[in-house]
Amino acid sequence: MAIILMKTRYNGASFQGMVSDPTDRREATQDAFSQFGWRLPDMFWIPSTAEWLILAEGDPEMIITAEVSAMASGAFEYATCEVIATPEEFRARSAAARNVVLKAPNRDEIDRMLMEE
Repeated sequence: MAIILMKTRYNGASFQGMVSDPTDRREATQDAFSQFGWRLPDMFWIPSTAEWLILAEGDPEMIITAEVSAMASGAFEYATCEVIATPEEFRARSAAARNVVLKAPNRDEIDRMLMEE
């Protein structure tokens, strides 16, 4: 199970709807997420950017479903999701990278240039 960071921004009609009839969006968001197996640990309003920052836990394979569902609702200017990791997860994945061999795409070009000198 992954931790997912979702950011959304209401469109003008949604802001008008919240002004005329303020509702608790936490319950609605959890209901939507539960339909594709995500849990909603918390969500936050960011006044400086007029965005929702939503923390979810669930299958990262459902990110496209979350983004498309949000946009299809007609309520948002955009919806983006990113998988985020704890420092412990980062450390574990970094340690696993020791066994990965990656050849840089420009490596051969550098070697060729050095040989020509």
